[in-house]
Amino acid sequence: MVRAELAGERAPELVVQHTELEMRDGRYTVRFDGEVVDGGTYTFVEQPKTSVLTFHGKLGLNANRRIPCISQLANSRLRICFGLDGTTPENFATNECKARYLATYRRTP
Repeated sequence: MVRAELAGERAPELVVQHTELEMRDGRYTVRFDGEVVDGGTYTFVEQPKTSVLTFHGKLGLNANRRIPCISQLANSRLRICFGLDGTTPENFATNECKARYLATYRRTP
């Protein structure tokens, strides 16, 4: 993770530095400081500018939750805006809605 914010507030640097999102073959895993804290499956619908990504939690923090998102991939950066209230975000902003989490990740080899 490179940066994140919830309801317009930046995430603490400690959280940013120690959070990893792995997405592979329709499955995702979130690790904090190397420990798995969330995981499940995802679906992805590619669109020209903003793609739709939906996470289906199976274990951890988001078990039994469906979280719709919008995403953008530019070079090695993936930006995701999570709709924590179950609705798909319309833009990459969190200040207007407390139920939005915006995170930017850097791809690692």
